[in-house]
Amino acid sequence: MLFKSTLLASAVAFAALSYVPSTEAHVGVIFPCPPRAPQCEPQKWQGGKPDYDHFRPISNTFASKPPKLHHKICRYVESKSLLKSAVKKNVFSKGQTIKTKYEVIDSHGGGHCQWALTYDVDEKIKNPKWVVFKTKKTYCLRGAERGIATEKVELPKGIPGGKAILAWIFNNADGNREFYSSCSYITIKGDRKGKITGKEPLIANIDKHAFLVPEGHKRLKAKKITDKFDKQKSITVTKK
Repeated sequence: MLFKSTLLASAVAFAALSYVPSTEAHVGVIFPCPPRAPQCEPQKWQGGKPDYDHFRPISNTFASKPPKLHHKICRYVESKSLLKSAVKKNVFSKGQTIKTKYEVIDSHGGGHCQWALTYDVDEKIKNPKWVVFKTKKTYCLRGAERGIATEKVELPKGIPGGKAILAWIFNNADGNREFYSSCSYITIKGDRKGKITGKEPLIANIDKHAFLVPEGHKRLKAKKITDKFDKQKSITVTKK
């Protein structure tokens, strides 16, 4: 009996020492549907096995180097066999306002969001050109409660039509300094001819060497932080 009691006490003590409260935000895109998000319908066109942790951060400032990503900022790449189905599912028009949806477990005070497009869908392209066309600073997803949150994102008018990848990039306000991104394969209706101009994405908090977006709304909205988004390199993608 004493032996069993000692084992039980040891197990409880180990569990207590092993438990570390999570300070991660938990939020991920569910529309437009990214590869492997289990909430998306129908599931048959998702590439690979469903990722039930898709709402967790990709990396944080504790990392010694950036993780290996697809297209520079994407967690997953859509499989070639399912790419046609994916781009047929997510079809939008130039100038259309997309009501993007997010699964929120805990938004940890919201933060900075960027939305970007690339037309370099082929993963063999080593240096895809991403163009940020919308940035919502400091208060993106702030106040979002557990469940489904939405953000309206307007595609620019006059952009090229065709297959593209829409990326959402997020740095949370509270908790660990983290990097989130999610990529959705889409089709933009209309003539392939067009132009999109914007800034390169700011990849912050992806490892201990990256630009640091600090914790807390007061520091998050400091001019030297918010100006960093505006001072990113300008980029234009033109299709003729």
